[in-house]
Amino acid sequence: MTAKFIAPFNGRMYAAGANNSEVYYSRRGNPEMWPVNNVLDVGDAHLGPITALYATRNVLLVAKARGIYLIVDDGVNEPVARTLTRESGWIAQNTIREIPGVGIFGLSDSGVTMLKGTLQNEGVETQTFNASVGLPKTMAKINRAAIVNACAAVYAKDH
Repeated sequence: MTAKFIAPFNGRMYAAGANNSEVYYSRRGNPEMWPVNNVLDVGDAHLGPITALYATRNVLLVAKARGIYLIVDDGVNEPVARTLTRESGWIAQNTIREIPGVGIFGLSDSGVTMLKGTLQNEGVETQTFNASVGLPKTMAKINRAAIVNACAAVYAKDH
């Protein structure tokens, strides 16, 4: 396995390569042990390779250029992958940031994609929005050839 992305989540390590739709995971509590069968097939191959892993409160988000998926790991059962959206995704790992009380943002091909909702088991449906609708001139200035190197930051004082 060649890993391009790695993220800790719920007592395990998760890793994904750049050229497939597979996410590998370690044993719970033993991040150095990667059993051969601990692999999840995430998403459709036509949506591109995995572009990011992002751990949040209750799920691990897996991004592709045109899709976002959830890995649910309840701490008891084996992890499960679920589709959140096939409409929009994130293309730059270092642009994914959570603003508490607002949502999770990341750079996509069409602008800034925001996830709003609670993602899993908290009663509020998760939705995706294009958060850059009011920024067409700014989005037009982005260098598409170097977009995967983009970074984001959250200014904590005013979210």
